[in-house]
Amino acid sequence: MLTIPSSLTAQTSAEVGCEVSASRSKLSLPQKERRRALIVPREHGAWGMLLIPLLTGGAVGHFEGGRVLPVLLLTLAVLALFWLRTPLESLLGTGAIPVQTIEERQAVRAVILPLATIVAVFWTILFWQKNYPDLIWLRVITGAALGLQIFLKKAGGQPGWRRK
Repeated sequence: MLTIPSSLTAQTSAEVGCEVSASRSKLSLPQKERRRALIVPREHGAWGMLLIPLLTGGAVGHFEGGRVLPVLLLTLAVLALFWLRTPLESLLGTGAIPVQTIEERQAVRAVILPLATIVAVFWTILFWQKNYPDLIWLRVITGAALGLQIFLKKAGGQPGWRRK
């Protein structure tokens, strides 16, 4: 673990070499809750609205003679994409709770990398098989929707119900 002299008042990202798990144990309860809010999606009902139709469709497809592996890969990729939105928005400053400290930025980045890797690997496996050409549209629409949402939030555009 890298120790920083207490005489330094500012830290650069190169100086922060501490493990996320080591810094997590020193956090107070409010800090732990804030860190969790930066990383884990808060929309608990959305998890169900996402999973129930996806798993129901996968089960119907399986019982009609389909394969399980593509549905499992798609489900994991979709879950990772859904989860990825919250830490990505926190990092970009467009989420409900933006990253404020170097430690928070480090923790959020530590979650973004594995989630993005999962998405990239599973999408690649699905597309590599060339059996699912229509999924390219799902990928394009998802990317465009996320990009548009980030652009609108950065530009100050918010839905009418959130305007003050």
